[in-house]
Amino acid sequence: MGRQLTSPSSPIDRPVQKLAIGTSPFRPAFTLVELLVVIAIIGILVGLLLPAVQSAREAARRISCSNNLKQIGLAMHNYHDTFGKLPYGWDQRGTTWSAHILPQIEQGSLYETLIFQESGLGNWGTNDGPNEKAAGTYIGTYRCPSMALPEHMENGSIPERVPASYRGSAGTLATSDDTSTAIPGTISLESLDQDGIFYACSKTKFRDILDGTSDTIMIGESYTDPSFVKDGQAMDYWYIGAPSTDPC
Repeated sequence: MGRQLTSPSSPIDRPVQKLAIGTSPFRPAFTLVELLVVIAIIGILVGLLLPAVQSAREAARRISCSNNLKQIGLAMHNYHDTFGKLPYGWDQRGTTWSAHILPQIEQGSLYETLIFQESGLGNWGTNDGPNEKAAGTYIGTYRCPSMALPEHMENGSIPERVPASYRGSAGTLATSDDTSTAIPGTISLESLDQDGIFYACSKTKFRDILDGTSDTIMIGESYTDPSFVKDGQAMDYWYIGAPSTDPC
C-alpha cells in the first residue's frame, strides 16, 4: 500500500486562480479628491435642509404660542362664566389677572398656595415663602417658546422670578405735553385712560366691550427686555406685575 502524501484540501490540489493582466487582488479605495467631493455634496445638502428644519421648528413654536393664547382666552371665558366679570388687571396687592385664572388653566394647586391677603405682593417684591415660591414657578401656558427669555430673572426681593410672554390690554395712554423725563418704552400706570379690559381693580364684563370680543384685544404677546425689567423700568412677571397698592 502506498502512503497518500497530500490531503484533498491540500493547496497543491487547489486550482490556481488566474488574474487578468493589469488587475489587482485588492479593491480600489477612495481617492482624496473623491472624498472631498463627497464631503462637499453632504455639506451642500445639509445647508439646503437646515433652513427647512429650522423653519419647521419655528412653525411648531408659533403654533404652541397660539395655543397658549387660546388657552388663556378660554380661561378668561370660564372665569367670566363663574364670577360674572373678568379678573382684575391688578388688585391692591399687585396680583395680576394671570394669578386669578390659575384654576382655569389647570393650575389650581398653585393657586391655593398664594396668600392674597398678605402684604408685599405689590411694589415689585414679596418676602413671604409661599408667594415667593409661586413667583419662581414656571408655567408653560404663560411662556411663548419663540421668545428667548431666561428661565428666571432677578427682581426686587425675589432673586428668581419667572418672566412671562403675555400682557393684558390696559387701554390707551393719556397724552401729556411733558415727556422730557419719560423713559423710552415705559408708561405710567396712573396715565392710563382705563378704557382697556385690564387695569387697576378693573371689573370688566363682556357687555362692556362695545366693539365686541372678536374685535377687541384682550391678551397679546409682548416683547421683554430682560435688562429693562431688571433695572426696574417694567414688570413682566406672570402673577406679580403691578405696583398699584390702591384698594379695589
